[in-house]
Amino acid sequence: MVILLNKKIGFFFRNRNDNGRLYKTCYDCLKSDKINDDEPSFINVTGEWIYYQNDTDGGKLYKIKTDGTHRKKINDDDSEYLVIVDEWLYYRNKSDEGKLYKVKNDGTDKIKLSDDDAISMNVINDWIFYSANNDQCKNFRIRTNGSKKTEIF
Repeated sequence: MVILLNKKIGFFFRNRNDNGRLYKTCYDCLKSDKINDDEPSFINVTGEWIYYQNDTDGGKLYKIKTDGTHRKKINDDDSEYLVIVDEWLYYRNKSDEGKLYKVKNDGTDKIKLSDDDAISMNVINDWIFYSANNDQCKNFRIRTNGSKKTEIF
């Protein structure tokens, strides 16, 4: 998994050559630096922060500055399909049977958005699009505030 942040800062990735640890490399150089010993999944970068699911800590959500400082656990949920929009982190909460949740990027205001077992989600504008594993993998959209759930094909 590789994320391009910008030409000035570079790429952030899970290094398979070092047991999946979190690394960064500059845009135009060959040198890579380890950020920490976490094994990240669903890496998202916004501003000076990296957000990810930490596989070395049971899938919990973490954030760390792009320079490797200020690492912080956001919550204790076993999480998947992390998507960040503005100050909100949207994710599938495996600790609650795969329900769709959101939480602010500082770990406050955790809100359950749907009782569906949400998989393969994405956020576009004010809508979350996902498949419901508990409903024959039908496709749905729901507002980012949890309202107006609609089946789509």
